[in-house]
Amino acid sequence: MRALVMISSARGGAGRGTAFCCASTGKAAAESSDAAAKRNKDTAGRGSRSADRRTRRLLPATLSHVTGMRDAHVAAAMNQRQRALSIVSDRQGSLVRPFSAERFFRFRKYWDYSGGIATDLFYHVVAPLNICWGEAQFPYKVMASGGTYVFKDGREVPDTFHLIAEFPKGHSLVLSSSMANSQHIPGLIRGHEGTIIMVPHGQFEGRVDYITATAERQFKDKFVAKFGSNEVKLDTDKTREDHMTNFLRCVRTREKTVLDAPTAYRAMTTIGMAVESYRQGKVLYFDERNERVTDRPIQVQAKA
Repeated sequence: MRALVMISSARGGAGRGTAFCCASTGKAAAESSDAAAKRNKDTAGRGSRSADRRTRRLLPATLSHVTGMRDAHVAAAMNQRQRALSIVSDRQGSLVRPFSAERFFRFRKYWDYSGGIATDLFYHVVAPLNICWGEAQFPYKVMASGGTYVFKDGREVPDTFHLIAEFPKGHSLVLSSSMANSQHIPGLIRGHEGTIIMVPHGQFEGRVDYITATAERQFKDKFVAKFGSNEVKLDTDKTREDHMTNFLRCVRTREKTVLDAPTAYRAMTTIGMAVESYRQGKVLYFDERNERVTDRPIQVQAKA
C-alpha cells in the first residue's frame, strides 16, 4: 500500500488558503476497512508522537533564537536612543523628562519645543517680506530683546519679544510682539520716498482689502505725476493664487512656487538667529559665504 498525502499552501492563482490532496494505490483497495482504519490510526499516532517529539526538541531552540534576536534589536535600539539623548544632552541639556501635562498642553512656553513668539508669529511677516523684496535675503546682523514681564508662571520663552535685523542690500527689519496686550502694530514698509501700508490692522494672518502707498512730502509732486494721486490703493482681490493652489499647480507643472524652500530658509535664518540672540544675550552675524552664525562682525557692504 502506498499513500500520498500532500499539504500545500496556495498563495497564487485561483487557489487560496490551504489545499489538501490525498491519493492511494496498490493493495489498499482490497484490504478490509477495519484493517485499513487500524493501520492508518497506528501510523497517524506514530507520526503525531514523532512530530511532537521533534516540536518539543526544536521549539525551545527556535524560541531562544527569536528571543535572542528580539533582545538584540531592543538593546541596539536602546543604545542608539541613549547615544542620541547623550548628544542632545551635551548640546542643549537633558531632554529626558517625566510626563508633564503642563508641558504637553502648553508646549509653546518651553524652549525644548518652541521658539516662542518669534517662531510662532514672526514667520508670517518675514517670509512675505522676502517675497516682496524680489530676492530673498539672508540677514547680515540680528539682535533681539524682551522678557517675561507679565506671565510669571514658570515659562521659559518670553511673553514680549523684539527683533531687529539688518540685511546686506540696505533693508532693516523691526518686529515687536507681546502676549500681554491684544492691540496689533500696523504692518508697513517705510522707504525714503514713500510708505507702503500692507496690514493696517496688524493682523498678518487676517484679510486685507487693499494696500496703501503714500508719498513723502518732498516727493509728492513726483508721486502725483506718476500715479495721479498722493495716495494709491491697491486692491488685493486681484492677487496671486493661494498657497495650496499654487503648490499643487507647481507640482504638476514643475514651476517655482511663490514661497519656495530657499526663500523659507532665508526667512527662518533671521528668526532662528533672533531666538539665539535673545537666549545668548548677544548680537549675532551671518556669514553668508559659509552659511554660519557668529558673534563676530562680518565685513559686508550694503548692496544697491
